[in-house]
Amino acid sequence: MSDLSYLYQEILLEHNSKPRNYRTLTDATVSVEGYNPLCGDKYTLQLRLEGDTIVILDFRVQDVLFLRLLLDAN
Repeated sequence: MSDLSYLYQEILLEHNSKPRNYRTLTDATVSVEGYNPLCGDKYTLQLRLEGDTIVILDFRVQDVLFLRLLLDAN
């Protein structure tokens, strides 16, 4: 395995085990739930807005590694 492949594998494993924004936002101003029937993805996105600016974005994903990694990207 190349050094770059190893690095990406380590990054993916780290994001899966310790997602950065994977929590429930108790004071969300916007909350949206979604479901993809093709793959079974279930997710909730929550935002806290100040005016037109997103201050915090949090998410919950049910057992879907790649969607979690995509949403976790900062």
